[in-house]
Parts: sequence; C-alpha cells; structure tokens
Amino acid sequence: MVNSIGSKLAKPPMIFFKKKFSSLDQCIKSKYGRYLIRKYGYSALHLCIFFDKPEWIDELNNIEILKTQKSSLGLTPTMLSMWLNRKKCFAKLKQLNAPKIQLEKDGITKYFTIRDFEKFFGIEYLQNLEFSSIDLLNKIIKRIQKSNRKKMIFPEEKWLGTYYKDKIYSDSLSDIVIKWINSKKGYGLFAKNDIKKKKWIGQYSGYIRSSTPRKDQKNAYCFEYVTGYKYPENFTIDAKKKGNLTRFINHSYQPNLKPSLIYFGPILLIGFFTNQNIKEGEELTYDYGPDYWKKREKPN
Repeated sequence: MVNSIGSKLAKPPMIFFKKKFSSLDQCIKSKYGRYLIRKYGYSALHLCIFFDKPEWIDELNNIEILKTQKSSLGLTPTMLSMWLNRKKCFAKLKQLNAPKIQLEKDGITKYFTIRDFEKFFGIEYLQNLEFSSIDLLNKIIKRIQKSNRKKMIFPEEKWLGTYYKDKIYSDSLSDIVIKWINSKKGYGLFAKNDIKKKKWIGQYSGYIRSSTPRKDQKNAYCFEYVTGYKYPENFTIDAKKKGNLTRFINHSYQPNLKPSLIYFGPILLIGFFTNQNIKEGEELTYDYGPDYWKKREKPN
C-alpha cells in the first residue's frame, strides 16, 4: 500500500487490530493508531469513533473543530459514528430528540419509545445506514468517488444531500403512523396529516452488506444499494433485523411515494418523497419494481 506522498505503508499484524487500548493517548501512540492516522487520515476524534470509545471524547479539546475534520475518504467523525452504528459516540456529537413512534392496531393507539419499538417488533431501530465493516464502507466510498469523477452522480442527487442534511442526521420521519392492515399485508405506514407533493418522508435505513441473491429472495426487507450507474451492484440494504419506519412501506402499482438517490457526503442514500398530494389516513406506498417480484407471488 502507498499513501498520498508515495511512501510504503505496511499494514500492522492482526494482533494490533485486536488489541484493546486503555486510553486515547495509548491508542494514538500505538502502531495501529499511527497506521489509521496515516492510512485514512483519521483525527483523534475519528479514533474515538472507530474504537467505539465515547469516554475518550471527553478528553479532547477543540471538539467543535475536530467534528468538522474529514478523513482522506471524506468522512467526518459524525458520519463515521453514524455509519458504523456507534450510537453512544453519535449521541455525544449530535444532540437529537428521541422520536415518539405512533402505532395503531385493532382500534388501539400506542406511543412507543425507541426501546419499546425494538422490544415490540424484535428488531434494532436504526436511524441511518449501518455498514457491516469499515472495509466495506471504504470500498463503497471509493466506488462512489469514481462514479462522481465520471459524472455519474447527478446534480439533483447532490442538491438533495445538501438540502436535506439536517433531516438525514436527525432521522426525520414526520407526519406518519404505523398501522396494522391485515394478516396478509401486516403493518403499513400511513399519513398522520395531509402531506403535500414532493415532501420528504424518510430515508430507507438498514444494514449494508454484500448481496446473497438466493437468501435475499426470501427476505422482504432488502433494497439494492447503488454505487454508480455503470457498476454491477452487489450490495444490499437489509432492514429485516435493523431499520426505521420506512421498512413498513408496502408495495403498490399506483404508488404515492418515489425513492430517490441522495448524495450525502461520500456515500449515496435512498430517500422517499411524495409524488402527489396525500390525504390524512392514506397509506404510503411505492413500487417495489419488477426484479422484486421475479420469484415472489405478485399482489393482485
């Protein structure tokens, strides 16, 4: 491996990857810490996130400046904590209000905290995407950077990432409620109030991993993850065990939502927007597409 100034950069033995550090200072001075700093351009705050050590963050000065510093692949510490699912670290970097989730079933309305939601559905609530490893995150970022250099990332996708930055960070899922439909369809997502056309609904969150076509055919919560229009895509957003409320959006051939690619920092996200005015109480739907139904029973 060669760093940006051309010098050889040897990867430390695996023992360093498994080593536990008692302090941030010890980590920075270690071979592995120096490797991460040189290879990926990590700051001290990046290291806190990488090793999932929220207590180390309290040792740092100039935290607001460190929060803005990007790694060599364009990752701020906040982005790194978000996409590696370092929840305690993310909470120290970004003050957010915990959402109250409304659920209706059999005429009864309940309001869940995130913990209640996770216990009720048996899944982990995931505000944003989670990458299965730092290596996968880096690999995907490099692909997207290549797509960007070849002008395969469109201006509208970049504009959406800038305009909806706060909603992406905050997992904004406004004006929606989960409702039980029936034993065949299960739950669905519905409008709590009237929603105008072209309004943000939410990001499709989940666990990003390599695709497994045969297994994925049996998983109703998979969404193809796109890195560029000329690459064969072999990554999946899996929301079966980890996800937010968008995992409850059902299919329709006359959908009122449209999924759109969003370029946010160095990666691409999928966001849902209304494609028409929606009335209070109306179910939110999108078209799953022909590939989804190739080996599944099509709805009537």
